[in-house]
Amino acid sequence: MVNYCSRLRPGLTGVACLLIFLGACSQGSISGNQDSPGVDNTSEVAGSEAEVVKDQSQWTLPTDPYYGGQILALTSQAEETVVKNCMVKAGFSDYRVRMDASAPAPANLAGDGISVLFNETTAKQFGYRRAPDPRDLLEAEIEASGGDLFSGKSNEFFDQLDICNLEGQAVVAGVSVDEFKASHQESAGSADAVQENPASIGSQLNRLGVDLNSPELSAAAASWRECMVPLGISDLPDRPWNAGSTRELPESLRDKWGWKPTGKPSADEIATASADAACRASSGWTDTLYQQEWDTHQAFVDAHRAELTPVLAEHQAEAARAREIIAKGGA
Repeated sequence: MVNYCSRLRPGLTGVACLLIFLGACSQGSISGNQDSPGVDNTSEVAGSEAEVVKDQSQWTLPTDPYYGGQILALTSQAEETVVKNCMVKAGFSDYRVRMDASAPAPANLAGDGISVLFNETTAKQFGYRRAPDPRDLLEAEIEASGGDLFSGKSNEFFDQLDICNLEGQAVVAGVSVDEFKASHQESAGSADAVQENPASIGSQLNRLGVDLNSPELSAAAASWRECMVPLGISDLPDRPWNAGSTRELPESLRDKWGWKPTGKPSADEIATASADAACRASSGWTDTLYQQEWDTHQAFVDAHRAELTPVLAEHQAEAARAREIIAKGGA
């Protein structure tokens, strides 16, 4: 299994999976009725061969279909649909499905369905932040609540939510609750061993990247830094940072803006991000990084097609199962 949540691209905004694709533990529960979200209108993993069109504007890469990010909204909606059905049966009728995979994706979501684009166009709109997600039906309410719509819920609610979450995960996985619990306990016990196995296809995918110290990228980084000096950033790094990372964003900017990966950016953040994106472009950093990433990922796909084929088949089966779950209302 590919751990797509751990995958971050140096040229893109790294976004934690739980911020984009929302598990039941982070969902809101609000009083009132809600129409069931539709089934997704995308065709993310069609065909036995995954052919990706090269498009720098969307930062597509040959490995995109194999990480599973393109079906995360769909599987999240399916799981939440099962959880809602379970919660309603238990008497908690105010629980709501958070994800609607049929809605448009965020305006700055990259081709892999995980990463967030950072370029001159997106910087002018969103700064270094993730664009609002139309698929997230509760995003605005959760933002307004400070991120906790479960505040004040009873112990009985949380106990039942644990039960329903487990049921949702099992149904989406296509197994019984007991089978899911057993496999989850087994995988948890062997997680370290899996991570330490560099030969596994998932481990190789998660570690795939380019050498940021290559002569071409080093030269581009130097030009970028020279371009950025007039902005007066006291802790300006030697090369462009991962634009949406709280950890990598220069501390002076993080403190100045009270930065977080979501929400409306200030005018100053927009101005800085726009200048940064322009410097990345004019220095050659963006073009060089994308070409090197494309070549690296294409070479990997060419060398590992036999191992990647079952990964794609797994995603296709999971997507089909999720669509069926949603169509049946989680019953």
